[in-house]
Amino acid sequence: SMGYTTFRLVQGVPETVPDETVSAVSGPLTFDMGSFYLELDDKAFIKTLRPKNSMVNLVSSSASSGDIWWADEIYGDSYTFDPLGANPGRISDRAHTVYLVHGPVVNKILAFSTMADQSICMREMRFSDNCKRLDWTTHLYWADINKNVFLNFKLNPFEDNRLTQGVPYGFVRRHQGWHPAMRWSEYG
Repeated sequence: SMGYTTFRLVQGVPETVPDETVSAVSGPLTFDMGSFYLELDDKAFIKTLRPKNSMVNLVSSSASSGDIWWADEIYGDSYTFDPLGANPGRISDRAHTVYLVHGPVVNKILAFSTMADQSICMREMRFSDNCKRLDWTTHLYWADINKNVFLNFKLNPFEDNRLTQGVPYGFVRRHQGWHPAMRWSEYG
């Protein structure tokens, strides 16, 4: 059930300054997220995500997690994926503008790039210090036609290999592989 919280406004200066700072990113970034380490490359793709008590990287080193790539649609059916489609491209091959927004509670990484012929991609990552959660949102401003779009999150499998994804009217547990785009995925 949803709860409600009541806040009381108090006069004076806050203990934590509520200002955010914004800076352009020109190189790799590393963050200590309490129980996890997070490392991003210069285009804000996840390179390392590992628990502090383990040397195991949860992200596969074979690809940039969060990379989006596209290919010409061959079958005319967006639920039939052809990973080897014609004229493929990746946003990791494009120029990026990346910003770090550091706030008193939440930090954000914003990355902007072009994709395909006429489309734009905005990726936003939100996390808080000492929090076990990493939220990733990808916005596609799509102006292309006849293309399949793939979001690549290459995660190393856990022992029980649980992948749960949202589907219309619920969720389903799946094996790893190519699946139609969903609104959310939980791995763990």
